[in-house]
This record gives sequence, C-alpha cells and structure tokens, in this order.
Amino acid sequence: MSTQSCALCGRPDAFGLGVCADCGGTAAADDVLIFVRRAQLRQDAKATRQRLLPVLGGRAETADGRSAAHGSRAIIRVPAVAADRVVNAFEQRGVPARAIPARRAWTAMPLHFFVMLASIAFAGGMAGLTSPAFAWMSPLFATILLVLAQRSMARPLVAFNVADRLPDDVETGLAEAFARTSGPVRDRLADLARMVRPLVATLERERDPAGLVPSLADLVRAACATAHEVERLQTTIAAVNDTLLAGGQGARGELLAAAGRCREAADAGTRRLIDAVAAVADIGGRTALDTSTGSRLDKLTRALTDEARRHENALRELDRLLSN
Repeated sequence: MSTQSCALCGRPDAFGLGVCADCGGTAAADDVLIFVRRAQLRQDAKATRQRLLPVLGGRAETADGRSAAHGSRAIIRVPAVAADRVVNAFEQRGVPARAIPARRAWTAMPLHFFVMLASIAFAGGMAGLTSPAFAWMSPLFATILLVLAQRSMARPLVAFNVADRLPDDVETGLAEAFARTSGPVRDRLADLARMVRPLVATLERERDPAGLVPSLADLVRAACATAHEVERLQTTIAAVNDTLLAGGQGARGELLAAAGRCREAADAGTRRLIDAVAAVADIGGRTALDTSTGSRLDKLTRALTDEARRHENALRELDRLLSN
C-alpha cells in the first residue's frame, strides 16, 4: 500500500492508518479510539483482516492484531476532532470503522461480556437472599471486571511516541486547526508543528535556559488562530464569487472591493505562517540562544494575533455585504 496522508496535518502517513506518528498517540481526556466494526459473518471478518494486513504488517498476525481486526481491540487513539476523518480514511480502505470515546472504551466489549456481568449481578442477588455477604461481593466483582475491561480496551494496538508532545491545550488547538483547514495553510501549520515539537522537547531537556518554551507555545496558539481565520476568509471569498456569478448583486463594486481586501488578508496570514516556520527553523539551527530570541518570537506572536483580528474585521464586512 502506498503512503497515505495524515487525516490531521496532511503530512505523509507511513503507517497507512489515517494519522501520522506526530498526530497520533494523544492522551487527552476527550480522545477517541478507532475500532473495526464487529463483523456479523465470519467471511466478513476474514475480509476485514485481509484489508488490514498491508496496514498493520506483522502486527495483523498476532493475537492482538486478530482481536483488532474483529473489533475487540482499538487500532489507534486520536483527538476527537479528527474522528470523522480517520473513520473515513479506514472506510476508504474497505475497513468498516467506528469511533468510541476513550473514557467509554468498555462499551466496545462484546455482548457476551455484558451478559456475564448481568449473570454475576443476578447470581449475587439471589445468593444474597441467603448470605448477606454475597449481596455486596458480586457488585464489587462486577465493578472490578468493568474497570479491567476499560483499561484493556483503552490500549490501542498501534501506540505512538508521545515524548515530543506540546501542552495539552496547544495539541488540542493544533488538532482542531488541522481538521478544519486545508491546502497550503494546513501544510504550513504542519511544518510548524513538526519543528516545534522536537525543539520544545530538546529545550525542556536542557532546562530551557533562554525561557523559549512558553513563547513557542504562544506562537503555535497564535498560528492556529491565524490558520482558522485564513481558512474562513478563503471559504467566504468562494461564497462571494458564487454570489457574483449568480448575478443580482446590487453592491457588486463594493462586494468586489471587500473580497479583494479579504484576499489580501488571507495572503498576509499565509505569509505570517511562513514567517513562523522560518523563525522556528532558525532557532532549531542555532547553537546559542538568548533572550533576544524570545523577544523575536513574542513579536511574531503579536503579529499573528493582530493578523487574526484584521481577518475577523474583513470577514464581518463581507458577511454584512452578503446579507444585504
């Protein structure tokens, strides 16, 4: 199978699983686990396992791999915002998939597990009529089984390295921005994330002598906001073009001028993202860092934030004209 693109950042997905190693392996509370939908017929399960073979490689032939192919174990864990994209990526490969919140992983257990729990509870209740000890022992035993099931089902087959992860709120912002953007904007944001993650990990190992880690986190947050706004600008410009093509727009000249300003704002936002990538690349290539580096990052972060505000103003103007 040829290398696919990550459903989050658009970078190459060497595993062919819908997400790359940088975007997988998250540990946020609202993550989802991707499971194969349980096949009703044995031949369906066999076909699914064959389709997963080029994706999972040698893991597909292990006991855990066979469990994953039958829907009894999660394949990967991804941010909730990426669930639809990743499920679609699997289904395009002919693998029926579903997303289950990680905190509710136990719900993916097969039906006979819940029948067993109900049987334990019923038997304990009946036994409790003669021996009060059984009245509380059986619910306790059932609860322990449920906790163990949660822990077991929450461990995906493919685990990514999470050593270079950014703070949770930054990773969440990146996941949302990756999921809602496309084209060059998402590519630049992916470049930024790919360089910032290992840089932050290196700085933290060195105790961050120049105090750059907070500035880098702020830069990524501002870049995510700018990427959002650029994507909205591009979507709105496309809507303006459709309106103009349809005709009947009284304020055609005013609308064209506003669309032009939005286009300029979108281009400026994209250039700011390129500047952010260049700045991080420069930091990563330097052997000596000082407080002036942090000042440069802070200045670029403020520029990105100001750019996002200008985008918002341009969008409001276009929305007003389109609603008239």
